[in-house]
Amino acid sequence: MFCISSCHKEDAEGYAIVAHDFMVNVTREQTFQMALAERLGKNPSRQKVEEIVNARKKFSANYISELNSLKPSSQNPLQVSFSDEQTNALRAIDQISGISHEDKLLKELMDSDQVMIALHVKAVSNSGVSDEMVRNWAEQKLPALRENLKETQNLK
Repeated sequence: MFCISSCHKEDAEGYAIVAHDFMVNVTREQTFQMALAERLGKNPSRQKVEEIVNARKKFSANYISELNSLKPSSQNPLQVSFSDEQTNALRAIDQISGISHEDKLLKELMDSDQVMIALHVKAVSNSGVSDEMVRNWAEQKLPALRENLKETQNLK
């Protein structure tokens, strides 16, 4: 009789993602989401947009705070800058006005939500993040990340 479980990994060295790299990537993406939400909140076209922006700002702050608490206390909080792609996206958005501006922000936010979900799914996979505490935390975040995407899609 064989029992196969995806929750236990025999080869602890077989994980493909270093916890620090995962943390940097999701911090960068979450910071990008904060910039998008900030822009979206400047002139919300609907009450629902304003509500989601406020919820997103709170979620992002809590997310980054929790993530930083997973690091060894000897390490400083993660400091990241936007990728070139994110910087260019923000610049392009800032050149647009009116309803097109909001539409572009929502599209970028949905794309970013999908990136966050993909990073977390990969982190919790059988070859995901090597640090069990970070892997478990990433798994716990997936439902909220999926809900963020759903809420943003409903605004579109």
